[in-house]
Amino acid sequence: MEDLIIENNILKGCRENKLLRIVIPDGVKAVGDNAFRGLSKLFDVQMPKSLIHIGNGAFEDCSALAHIDLSNVSYIGERAFMNCKSLKETKLSDMLNYLCNNTFTGCVSLEEIHIPDNISYIGCECFKDCTLLSKLDMQGVMEIDSYAFENCRMLHNVCLPKTLSHIGQYAFSFCLNLETVTFMNRFTNIDETAFDNTLNVIFKAVQFSSAFSFAKERNNIIFKPSILHKDAIITDTQAIRRLTENGIMFMSRPSDDPGKSIIVFDTSQRNMILSIIGGNKNAE
Repeated sequence: MEDLIIENNILKGCRENKLLRIVIPDGVKAVGDNAFRGLSKLFDVQMPKSLIHIGNGAFEDCSALAHIDLSNVSYIGERAFMNCKSLKETKLSDMLNYLCNNTFTGCVSLEEIHIPDNISYIGCECFKDCTLLSKLDMQGVMEIDSYAFENCRMLHNVCLPKTLSHIGQYAFSFCLNLETVTFMNRFTNIDETAFDNTLNVIFKAVQFSSAFSFAKERNNIIFKPSILHKDAIITDTQAIRRLTENGIMFMSRPSDDPGKSIIVFDTSQRNMILSIIGGNKNAE
């Protein structure tokens, strides 16, 4: 406690630059900008429930820090954990609304990250050079900004949520082991450089989606039409033939009604399918 500099419930820093462990006392609400920056021997930080704010560069270059619980923190500043090279895991708060630029850049030991539903924005270079990051889970993100996951070499499979509207420049560039990217939103805008320097990535998405158009124009992307949000109708052989001729993606199985089949397709294609086969077909 005597090593910490605290003013008005804000932890400004410490007097001892060789600290190994820090216990932040109850009542402290914020860690100030650059408060522990460059403490290369610091490996453990215990945070009170009262702490809700972490400033810019607060733990930048704390290269021995291996774990930190951020489950009560509602704001994390730019570069807050940049180059924390030993950081293997962290828990983000449901109260966070966005992740700033360079928050976890260069965290080369970080293996997985769960991004809570309330986080709608991932900032520039947020996870850049997290070379061991292999598991990425996000549900409510609306925008992934430039270079956000560049050089995340261990990412293999990514599922992008239906909320996602934009992927910025070079966002997944140099993700050399990226195998599949699933797009739950058929209208996600993808910057032309977002997947530069990747090899034979498979895009899984609805036919005629923005991902479909993007993949058609690039040699390093393979498009695989997928049914993401299932819908079904009962129809006949002639209608199935017309859908096939128009390149519509669907699956079919026999119906209890002789001469009829149940076709299963992505719900976003329902209006297109009905315009081709005509009429209001019965739902399954």
